[in-house]
Amino acid sequence: MAQTYYSLPRPVRRILVLVLGAPLLAAGLAMLVLPGPGLPVIAVAFAVFALEFESAKRVAERASRLVRGIGDRLR
Repeated sequence: MAQTYYSLPRPVRRILVLVLGAPLLAAGLAMLVLPGPGLPVIAVAFAVFALEFESAKRVAERASRLVRGIGDRLR
């Protein structure tokens, strides 16, 4: 599947990422005040956005380091 994704033209890939990531992000934000796993869904949305957007990749990597650091401290 990855080979198929990267064979698409860049504008099509970006639209595809936006169409998949935006509803995930909206659902995650809604779940922050409604019942549900809001933060993990937001993390998945940023992982989807990180496929095409460098700024989202930096945010996802920074959040990953933060979570790992918290996990290390709890051990």
